[in-house]
Amino acid sequence: MAVKKKYIFYANIGNRKWSIRFMPKELMQEDNYGTCWTLKRAIDIQNCLDRGEAEIVLAHELTHAFLAVAGKLHVEDFSEENVCDFVAWNIDNIIQIRDEIISKRFDN
Repeated sequence: MAVKKKYIFYANIGNRKWSIRFMPKELMQEDNYGTCWTLKRAIDIQNCLDRGEAEIVLAHELTHAFLAVAGKLHVEDFSEENVCDFVAWNIDNIIQIRDEIISKRFDN
């Protein structure tokens, strides 16, 4: 059974406020587990995911947000070295935000 409740949290990414919304599956675009809306500065995650799934999906969507903030939205912007540099510079912040949001969503 899908969880119908909607949860909204906020995170600072690139000195901008982003909303992170855990939403019922029916409100998600197509059948995605998560979506990053760069122009709206919003991330949507299916509310029916368990904690482990939500951690992975949120980390993935946060990475899209960090890429957008860095102006790196196109594959041609990245070589293997560029990808490794991007991860090395941003992974701590991505995981910190992910863990804070996941804790707020699942530990309360």
